Amino acid sequence: MKATRQRVTAALTACGLRLFPSHANFLFVVPPPPMTAKQWFDALRERKVLVRWWDADRIRDFVRVTIGTDAEMDKFLEATHETIR
Repeated sequence: MKATRQRVTAALTACGLRLFPSHANFLFVVPPPPMTAKQWFDALRERKVLVRWWDADRIRDFVRVTIGTDAEMDKFLEATHETIR
């Protein structure tokens, strides 16, 4: 899980996404402007990639990404590349 989290963190950072450092099994990620976290959440969901988003003051700008298997994270990264361009 640690290696997968590091790989996903590096890939997201390389794409210009902002995230908080994490030692947990999830990441809090901010998509690049002008995309909002809600728009990214919806775009990923359309591609059958499930992440979490809450409409709450302190975390509205973030998508919570749970670290899954390498195959799941590859699908997430592929969908992310499609949606943030």
